[in-house]
Amino acid sequence: MRLLRSPNRLPPKPLPCYQAAVEDASRKQDEDLAPHAGGGRGGVDELVIKYSPRLYGLVYNMTSNHEDTNDLLQEVWAKAYRAIKGFSGQSSFYTWCHSIAVNMTINFVRKRGAASHEPG
Repeated sequence: MRLLRSPNRLPPKPLPCYQAAVEDASRKQDEDLAPHAGGGRGGVDELVIKYSPRLYGLVYNMTSNHEDTNDLLQEVWAKAYRAIKGFSGQSSFYTWCHSIAVNMTINFVRKRGAASHEPG
């Protein structure tokens, strides 16, 4: 008799030690790809490919507009590239880019809201 998995049952969570090891490896890989660590332009391309889908979801949830999201992501990556020397590695590269994306998106949404409330 074959046991069927319940469709409502989630897969088991990875063990904390395994998850920590994977996160450490990913963080080390990101640091090696960053230009300040000698990763050069190719490293930046890999980081953009790796994290753009996650950042797209984040920004889209804040703007609810695909065109605005695409424009903002280009600005986020440009700002991250210009500021890469300020990346100290105290947080993960994704966390650093996440904070840039959130701050830029908040500023964008505020400006858009202020422009829509101006008397015309």
